[in-house]
Amino acid sequence: QEIPAGEGAEMVLIVEDDVEIAPDFLKRWAELWPYMPEDWDVIRLGWFGDWKNCSQRVNGKVDRAAWRDPRGGVCEYCGAQAYIVNPARKERVLQRFERSRMTHADELLGAPTPLAEDPVEVPPLHSYVAWPMLAKTHYADSGYPAFPSDRRF
Repeated sequence: QEIPAGEGAEMVLIVEDDVEIAPDFLKRWAELWPYMPEDWDVIRLGWFGDWKNCSQRVNGKVDRAAWRDPRGGVCEYCGAQAYIVNPARKERVLQRFERSRMTHADELLGAPTPLAEDPVEVPPLHSYVAWPMLAKTHYADSGYPAFPSDRRF
């Protein structure tokens, strides 16, 4: 299976401002591509919060992005540090944002219907995460994110 090319098949990597993209990104993306499910709406290439528990495993390189942020627990399949929306399915993703109440973008980019939404009106997405990640938050030598502006309260 080859990465689609040609008019209408262009893919765009959307990243947060504090992201480090893997130096060999194109090589690793080409290696990941054969593992991508054909029905994908979104693939997150930078994210956090699964710890490889295999609960949402699709194959050895891809998990279902089953966003979950339990009260007092650890966020699972969270973050939207870097992702690609399937050009052929972008309307599904746009409708998710238009029909949902205000919430975290990473919840909207997750596979399940967002909390408090009607699954008929806001159906699940075919959203996945990649192993290994091809992008991550940039950290300073101190061990904290290097760009704290979006983390101030």
